[in-house]
Amino acid sequence: MNSLTKDIQMNNILGKILLLTFFIFLPSAVMATTKYCEYSIHTDTKTAYINEAVKIHFKTRQKIHNEVMFFDLIPLKSEDYSFVLLSEKRHEFSYHDAKKDFQYLIFPKKEGTINVRFDFRIRRASDDAVAQAYIGSRDNVKSIPTIKVHIAQPVITLKISPLPKKLDGVGNFNLQMSLDKTSSNSYDAINVTYTLTGTGYLNTNFEPLHDINKTTIFTGITDTRPQATPKGLKYKKIWKYAIVAKEDFVVPMVNFSYLNTNTKTISEEKIEAKNIIITPFNTKALLDAKESPVQKNYFILFTKYIYYILSFIAGLLVAKLIEILPKKISTKKESCCKNVIKANSAQALIKAIFPLISTLKLEKEVAHLEKIAYTKENGKAFEKIKKEIIKKLKN
Repeated sequence: MNSLTKDIQMNNILGKILLLTFFIFLPSAVMATTKYCEYSIHTDTKTAYINEAVKIHFKTRQKIHNEVMFFDLIPLKSEDYSFVLLSEKRHEFSYHDAKKDFQYLIFPKKEGTINVRFDFRIRRASDDAVAQAYIGSRDNVKSIPTIKVHIAQPVITLKISPLPKKLDGVGNFNLQMSLDKTSSNSYDAINVTYTLTGTGYLNTNFEPLHDINKTTIFTGITDTRPQATPKGLKYKKIWKYAIVAKEDFVVPMVNFSYLNTNTKTISEEKIEAKNIIITPFNTKALLDAKESPVQKNYFILFTKYIYYILSFIAGLLVAKLIEILPKKISTKKESCCKNVIKANSAQALIKAIFPLISTLKLEKEVAHLEKIAYTKENGKAFEKIKKEIIKKLKN
């Protein structure tokens, strides 16, 4: 037995001992061994509340050491929960001795006992297949031919408790308010900003400010895409309001209630009501005692009011465009991809990608296709360019 084989066996033994010691102290863990690999899946809790983030950790390591293995793990879709990939890392202890770690966040959607199921698969590749994929320059690298093997559907069982009452979120949150002034003239805007930050799970229906009697409210929202963290989704959401009125009004109290996952109790972020004083126009001062009109530029007041209206409408339109444009580009890419797949000549392929040449930076590919069209190069060059374009469209 050579030294490399001994090292691999020793690594396997030590790895099993460490895994066994680690999982003994976990409240919820599943360990298994198969012909191709060993794997374990665990979570640090068996119980949670609805929408409370539960972190699930999956580890696997190959057993057969004469081929290359790639590991894939995906939770099965269910109405009982939603999920987000937190991280995935591949480790190579030595050639033909790979390990991979997956971490997912699970958000339970109903009370009672739920089973979180995963689809675990392995893609196997021989040394010859790996070597063949890398023959030639880096531009010629092909995907590695593999044999797909379905290993198992590991399951984690969780006991889910209902929320004590209807809440705005689950996790840990902070709500702040800023007000540019507490007094103003008729039809001058009062600007109010609410900023919500926190980690966990947010009820997307939460809105800090609704209608205020005898006022006009213009709204702009900045909603940063939530980022996955070990404690849940990290949020930052900003609401900006411009309030126009001709008489005094009150910015109402705002109460954001959530289940605090640190204390397992209901917490509240409360913003007290604010009184706003409005100075109305003095219509009697428009005429003096001799009926001489006081010169006032009402056109400027009117244009200022219109300016505020247009500013906030423009803000809303920009926010909608930011939301819609990526979807339109994605739809255009899907349509373009179908036409590219159907194209069987260089001219047809140029026509298919024409709408997205600048967006996807396909100028180089177009130049090569034109060359193929006029010089009638062999079909291999055409197929190669076609595959590169399809790959860019699918990214």
